[in-house]
Amino acid sequence: MPSMINSFDDLFAPEQAIEDDLTRFHDINLVVMREDQNHKLIPGNKARKLKYNLGYVHQQNCSAMLSFGGAYSNHILALSVAGKIESIKTIGIIRGDELNDQALNPVLQQAQDNGMELVFVSREEYKRRNDEDYHQQLKQYWGNVHIIPEGGSNSLGIQGASELVTGLSRHYDYIICACGTAGTLAGIIHGLYSSGARLTCSLGIAVLSASDAYWSDVINKFIGADMAAKAAWKINIDYHHGGYAKSSPQLVDFINRFEFEHNIPLDPIYTGKLFYAVYKMMEAHYFPKGSSLLLVHTGGLQTLQLCSVSG
Repeated sequence: MPSMINSFDDLFAPEQAIEDDLTRFHDINLVVMREDQNHKLIPGNKARKLKYNLGYVHQQNCSAMLSFGGAYSNHILALSVAGKIESIKTIGIIRGDELNDQALNPVLQQAQDNGMELVFVSREEYKRRNDEDYHQQLKQYWGNVHIIPEGGSNSLGIQGASELVTGLSRHYDYIICACGTAGTLAGIIHGLYSSGARLTCSLGIAVLSASDAYWSDVINKFIGADMAAKAAWKINIDYHHGGYAKSSPQLVDFINRFEFEHNIPLDPIYTGKLFYAVYKMMEAHYFPKGSSLLLVHTGGLQTLQLCSVSG
């Protein structure tokens, strides 16, 4: 069995309790699941989403893994690392054909150094990334490739993400994560529902601007309308700070203060928005007194660290 798949069987995320003036005032038991520390080479939710996709590639003897992402995609970087270790060819379809004429940024350079073939496409073509006819065209060109959706959020990725909540040592009233593609949240919902832990609410914090109807359609697609209707879940759409990869001075200030006070690094795209939202929701008395919250730190620091070192 390939070494990386074996290592994915032993994913472990330590839990870190957070206590400060706000949690004490509102009598909130706040714990952080440090998924950013769950794997040495591919930390965060990317390891969980790739676990069963890698197994599928080996079982089906696929010639390569192909996926999609932006110029600073953690998923693209993680896929390139997995491919290098497993000796599987990787192909990254990258949004923005103007990047053909530019020097590679540190993230794409590292992905290329890991052996990934980068293909820059127009934004119009990139919009077709979920279309089956487009996938067929890619397979006609690339051959027997396993196509993984943007962010790794397919049924295999959700299967891996669902294991995030198996074997929790205690009950939580809320398990909360950031939502980009919502694959991790779908996995949490599925894992809790399947295990019978239906009193726990799965709460997502949207990091991009989209309607409630959009997110409802996404969750229905991932876990089925029947489970989505019966499970306890919600996505808060109020804290995206202008949209995906957008920020605000308030968000940046919060991230800096939180890391200084609690020694937990956050990124401005996913986890920063997650923690900011939860603190604002505590201030607004959203969570009843005595509530226990598990915040899932899904990582997202790899590209930030690369760019910091290179910058």
